[in-house]
Amino acid sequence: ILVPHFDSLKPKVQNYLRQDMYYTYLLSADLAMFQYRNLPDTIDPRYLEIFLCCFGSALFTKHEDRYILCPLPSRTGQLDQYGDGVDFEGVTADGLTKTGRIGKDGIIMYNNMVRTPEIDNNIDSGMFSAVDTSADINVHLARVAPCFFGQTSVQQKQIQEMLTNIQDGQMFGITGKGTFDGLKVGTEAIQMFEPTSPERAQYLQYLAEHWDQVQRRHFARRGLAARTSTKHAQVTNDEVHGLDCVSWYYPIAKLGCRQRDIEQINALYGLDISVEFSDIWQHEYDAYTGRLEMAQAGTEPDTGQDPEQERGDEDAERSQSESTDGN
Repeated sequence: ILVPHFDSLKPKVQNYLRQDMYYTYLLSADLAMFQYRNLPDTIDPRYLEIFLCCFGSALFTKHEDRYILCPLPSRTGQLDQYGDGVDFEGVTADGLTKTGRIGKDGIIMYNNMVRTPEIDNNIDSGMFSAVDTSADINVHLARVAPCFFGQTSVQQKQIQEMLTNIQDGQMFGITGKGTFDGLKVGTEAIQMFEPTSPERAQYLQYLAEHWDQVQRRHFARRGLAARTSTKHAQVTNDEVHGLDCVSWYYPIAKLGCRQRDIEQINALYGLDISVEFSDIWQHEYDAYTGRLEMAQAGTEPDTGQDPEQERGDEDAERSQSESTDGN
């Protein structure tokens, strides 16, 4: 398959590709949050999670002798006291329409308590794409920072060719004799910067820090602590784990919704399906509950290092930080 070079695509198409790439990256993490056991052979757990995460709901029902899933079903019929329809209507990907009574002919599963898909995947993937676009601009401006103005069309063409050569990776430019004749730097009408501006690369570190912050914030809502290379000497262990209790609200709520719906499915069809956190999330959840137990008992987590040495390291880091700030 011939794939066009990324730089040859229009900026709008590049942005779409970046955002789709990050959306896939974030969605893949959501799809790995839970694991199911004893699902019927006709129900693929990957598509069950895709329907829940991307559409917010899925209908689990039976057609003839097999179980099926319908993404984004509708609640129809008479309304209950909360305004929800007591009947359902769903359509499978291959066009099969199913109708019936909720709790009797099928169960609607929900992604979370407010029945919404993972909207923040769209928001954060857009932010990641914006950061990458900004970084790409800074990289180009670190190689060349135009603004050149030619007095004639010939000069304008030659200057443009020079800038194009540099942006294409050729760190030199060839122009005709007299290209810059008549250009005066510093006047109101004519401006010319240095051909290269490597100091612009300093902005990349701020963009990288913001990228890390968006990633940490995204996965903190899902109970995962994203590790990055950014180091802040003033941050203590308590501050690092300070938001863990908040970040676990959402994954626990999602798990609770799935467990409740699975219990209803088991009761309706006599199945023995179960759902729980996957190994990655279970490991992080066990670590979180372990820290809570130690905090309630008034003990510190065992880091395998002597407490006196730990305090000495913290004092050294604090002194180094204060010295750096003073300079």
